[in-house]
Amino acid sequence: MITTKEQERKALAKIREIVAGLGENSYVGTALTGCLDDAEENIECDFALSMYDRWQSSERKLEEAQTALSEIADKLIDEGQRADEAERIANNKIESADRWCTKYHDEHDKLCEALANVSARDAEIQTLEAEIVGLKAKLYDMITGA
Repeated sequence: MITTKEQERKALAKIREIVAGLGENSYVGTALTGCLDDAEENIECDFALSMYDRWQSSERKLEEAQTALSEIADKLIDEGQRADEAERIANNKIESADRWCTKYHDEHDKLCEALANVSARDAEIQTLEAEIVGLKAKLYDMITGA
């Protein structure tokens, strides 16, 4: 017999009622935590998810992760020496960069000061341009007799 989605929904509603009737600390309710939500999603989305499958998948992933971790741990001993060398190189680069920053810090400050001067000068130029436009308008009015 093939059940319909509507039959499955009704059955799920009855099961939820039964579990709810058992109370908050129910052993059955605790065991089914998340399962009824999965069942509802399975019905609506035509899935076949289960907490057991998720658990088994998690177990496989855990075993794979433990194997990978073991391999990585074995490689870490060799990588330790490489890491020390990389750290030495990085420290040299940091020292070099620090020297560069120190060397060019003053130039940066000078450029910032020059930029501020240019900005101030630009503001003066804009003011003068506005004044020129006003003077041109007055001159035009004088010439035309307006």
